[in-house]
Amino acid sequence: MESLTGILGVLIDFCLVILLIVLIYLGIKLIILTNKTEKILDSLYISISKLEDGFALINTITNKITNIFNSTSNNLSNFINKIFFRKGRKYYE
Repeated sequence: MESLTGILGVLIDFCLVILLIVLIYLGIKLIILTNKTEKILDSLYISISKLEDGFALINTITNKITNIFNSTSNNLSNFINKIFFRKGRKYYE
């Protein structure tokens, strides 16, 4: 019976050593995967920042064009109102 206990102890120790080796291997793989993921995310962040700069430029240009059209339409509207609705003219409904 004592020999069976000794054999089981050695077998358990052997399994624990194998488990430890597997865990170390998986930990190293996880570190490598994390480094690759970090590189991919860094390149993605750079690409997104370039796109954000482009969109900011487009937004600025659009705002300026909108302001120009708004001021032009307001001026045209005021001009038309001055032509058709002069002072001193009486309107009847």
